[in-house]
Amino acid sequence: MRTQAISIHSACSASSPLIAAPPAGARRGSRAPWRVRALAVLGLMGLAVGAIGCGGDDNPGDPTGIDAAPVDASADADASAADAGLCAGQAIFSGAYIDWDGNSGAPQNTLDTVITEVADSSNTFTINAPNGRVEMCLPADATSTLTFANDDYLPLRYTFDPIANATAVDLRGLSPDRADALLTSVGVTRDAASAQVLIAVRQRIDSLDAVGAPVIGAQVSLGNGAAGSFVDTGDGVYGASDTLAIDDADSGGFVLFANTEVAAGTTTVTVTPPTGQVCDGPDSVALAAGELAAATFVCGPAMGLR
Repeated sequence: MRTQAISIHSACSASSPLIAAPPAGARRGSRAPWRVRALAVLGLMGLAVGAIGCGGDDNPGDPTGIDAAPVDASADADASAADAGLCAGQAIFSGAYIDWDGNSGAPQNTLDTVITEVADSSNTFTINAPNGRVEMCLPADATSTLTFANDDYLPLRYTFDPIANATAVDLRGLSPDRADALLTSVGVTRDAASAQVLIAVRQRIDSLDAVGAPVIGAQVSLGNGAAGSFVDTGDGVYGASDTLAIDDADSGGFVLFANTEVAAGTTTVTVTPPTGQVCDGPDSVALAAGELAAATFVCGPAMGLR
């Protein structure tokens, strides 16, 4: 799904490099040449095919810090590397899943989390790197639902849209106690029959190993009812709002919807970007009672993105 706000007076932002634009009419999610550059980035990092989508992260020497977003990699990779077998014909789900307060400072962390593709239960990944690194191969022609299972955390259900896969994802885990404390701080009591929904809105960048900056001014709404929407107002303190307001890479890129009605198990999501931006992401997000649901939208200048 794409949403955009365009002004003839706006200019493209020089601070948000984008992947190469696809040709007009390119099929949503298809592995066209304009996607190959992003795929090739990981290819040159020497990641084995077997470590992506089938098992844990076997790179304990990953240069990212435990709580840091993955660092940027070269955008000049040879496109032929992607054709050598790295998730050939598929999309790469890449990023990190860490504790809400960071894997180093929290009472527990996300090690041993098992991630499973709902449509193919044989496709799993187990986090065994302290920075929560995740890499999986997923279908390139449709959205996928992933479940994240860890006894210390609320189950997480992530909706992956291949059209938004050029930028690494930043996912956060909430323990039941931390979820209760967070919602209490905004005047809400967590309802186990509802879902908590976390929508990330990030600038698109040309790397599967870097997280984009928050899209300041982006507004998010859901089709299902919720007890309220909340964003970080500074220093990790959440307040009532549906619009991203601070440029904080750690928490400024999320809108949290509390006690969202599960209904039929999905909710539509609408992201209204600031003027001159266009955003890509899923049309709807999968929900389940008692779980944290999440999705990522990536945005960039409207002119020249597609």
